[in-house]
Amino acid sequence: MTIPGSRDSRAPGQAPTQADQASTRAVHLPNGIRAVVLDLDGLLFDTENLWMEEEESKLLADFGVEDTADDRLATVGQTIDT
Repeated sequence: MTIPGSRDSRAPGQAPTQADQASTRAVHLPNGIRAVVLDLDGLLFDTENLWMEEEESKLLADFGVEDTADDRLATVGQTIDT
């Protein structure tokens, strides 16, 4: 099954791989929800401050790392490799 609007990179007649099948499974959402928007870059919703102040600090604390506001600001816009 292919999700409507998804791209299929297989050549015509080529059988789907397991990865193809896993990435095109239909998802049934509860309570009439028809779509989910994932805004991972903060373009639609400015959630970076909320993430940095709440969740990131809790996550780091779970690993015994204390961070400060200066530490968090120094990582804004950086990649993991930086």
